[in-house]
Amino acid sequence: MGVKLRCSQLMAAFVAIFMSTQVQAITLPQQCIEAPERVAPCPNLIYTAIKVEQSSKIICFCKADKPALLALMTDKNSAKSRVTLRKLLSQHNLNDEQLFSISQNVVN
Repeated sequence: MGVKLRCSQLMAAFVAIFMSTQVQAITLPQQCIEAPERVAPCPNLIYTAIKVEQSSKIICFCKADKPALLALMTDKNSAKSRVTLRKLLSQHNLNDEQLFSISQNVVN
């Protein structure tokens, strides 16, 4: 009976500790940032975080597409590039600065 009592006390302590800690769930993005022309699965996905207002947001980025995405961001003369970039930013709920920051965090 003494063992049974100790087990139940340990279980109660465990539950109290578990319930008292604040567990924050990390939500992973549904889609990764990839070059619009990509048709095959990305061979090298990475996850990074960016600051959004007063919290952080996890972003998935296709490392292999970094050169294509940088080219898209720097091609300001092509209307097609501007529209494609706007769609990409809207799809991932980002702005130009955030996408540039993410691409700079990705090391080739």
